This record gives sequence, C-alpha cells and structure tokens, in this order.
Amino acid sequence: RMQRAVARCRKGSRRRRKRVQALARWQRREFVRERNACHRATTEIIRDHGLVAVERLRVAKMTRSARGREGQPGKNVAAKAGLNREAAGVSAAGASTWAAGPCVAPESYARAA
Repeated sequence: RMQRAVARCRKGSRRRRKRVQALARWQRREFVRERNACHRATTEIIRDHGLVAVERLRVAKMTRSARGREGQPGKNVAAKAGLNREAAGVSAAGASTWAAGPCVAPESYARAA
C-alpha cells in the first residue's frame, strides 16, 4: 500500500520524500519484527532440545524455474512459482546463524536436567 502511494507521488516532491521515509520506517520495523521472531524461535529450540542438527539446503537449486524448455514445457508452473516465493521469503540462513550463536553459549541455554 505504501509503495503504491510513493509511486503516485511526483518525483522530487516533499510529499514523496515523506512517504518514502514512512515506507522505510515500516520496512525497518518489519525487518526487526522478523529478526526478533527468528531469534525467539531459535532460542526456544535450543533451550528445549539437547542436540540441534541443521540441514544445509541448496535454496538456489530448490527454487529453479519450472518453465522447462522449448521442446519440453514445464508442468504446474504457477504452483512452483508460489513455492519459490515462499522459499525465498523464509530466512533459513538467518535461523541457522542465530542457532549457531547460542549453541556455543553458556550453560543457561541448555535444558535443565
């Protein structure tokens, strides 16, 4: 919604600058919200489980196009495009990074025996 509002404004105008700043604030808040959720989830996982294994996913290979080639057209292309959007939206790399930090942290993260 905010991006559309910016797009309707004339370039160089004061109103456009205000809307761009509002959009930047909103995007920053969203980023912080997602980072906080990721941090909470990984901390909870590490606290509740003694051993955590992280799979090294090859996201670039997983999110290849399903369009196919000229001789062999793809099947179910729209569904694959939606799956690719979801896979790109998930910050699996961020989660594994957050999980790696507490894994070597003090015993306060370990499960109480």
